[in-house]
Amino acid sequence: MALNQLLQSVQAEADKELAQIQAAHAKERDALLSEWEGRMSKARDQALTQADRAVRQESDMERFAAESRLRQSVLTEKRRVLASVYEKALQKLSQLSDADYEAFLQQLFTQLPNEKGEIIPAKGKEAQTKKALHGLKRDWTIAKESVDAEGGFIWRSEAIEVDCRFATLLANIRTQTEAAVAAQLFV
Repeated sequence: MALNQLLQSVQAEADKELAQIQAAHAKERDALLSEWEGRMSKARDQALTQADRAVRQESDMERFAAESRLRQSVLTEKRRVLASVYEKALQKLSQLSDADYEAFLQQLFTQLPNEKGEIIPAKGKEAQTKKALHGLKRDWTIAKESVDAEGGFIWRSEAIEVDCRFATLLANIRTQTEAAVAAQLFV
């Protein structure tokens, strides 16, 4: 029995030591698992934060690109509308009645130098131009050639040339009035 008790005592001591080793191992394993889970959680949070930041950045870039395309489209349309305003003005000028055309040319004539010169009329408007010039006390002649234009003329002397074609007049006026016209159109 003494041997049996000794074996039981050794067995009990071994079981106790084994239990302590297993408890220490479990504690160490739990600590390692807890540390690993903390690191994984931190890495997962960092990855999610980076992914979220990348998604937000990509989204912001897409929104900016879309807004830029929209602004460009709106600007293009505004430019088209503005150009059409001046094109319509040119059409209206080119459709003036003969009397209004002649009166308009007479106003233009008064703004030109009173020196010897020549008027080159718009093609198809030679007679109206000649009639508008009639009665003015200027030393001007009507050229035999004409210029392709919706209306107006070119006046030239030996020293200078003044382009009074309607398209040129409107282009000059446009540089001075475009901002005001745009403000009226796109309030």
